[in-house]
Amino acid sequence: MPQKLAEIPELLEHISRYLWPQDLLYCIQVSSQWHSIFIPSLWHTIDDGDHLCDNPFWTILNDSDKDEHRIWLKSVFLKYGRHIRDLTTHESHVVEAASGAYLALKSLKLAARFD
Repeated sequence: MPQKLAEIPELLEHISRYLWPQDLLYCIQVSSQWHSIFIPSLWHTIDDGDHLCDNPFWTILNDSDKDEHRIWLKSVFLKYGRHIRDLTTHESHVVEAASGAYLALKSLKLAARFD
């Protein structure tokens, strides 16, 4: 029996490289199979400066206080850190939160506004 195109993991992984983060957020909600396929692409590149441009990763940060922010950030790195390959940060607490997680980074950039 032929497989449906939407059920071929290799094809979906390839497609995921060309999707915007907002589109990837929709994809991970389709099914558990799609979640496991699209999550690595969703978390591949993180830039904490993107929250200024309505990036879905960082919109939560504007609504929470600093302690909640740090707790949330640490839990994000613990859960998804293994997928992050490129991390750009402007904030020292991002590096602090990431330090306790397993990361397979190819690139870490510390931007000028680093406090």
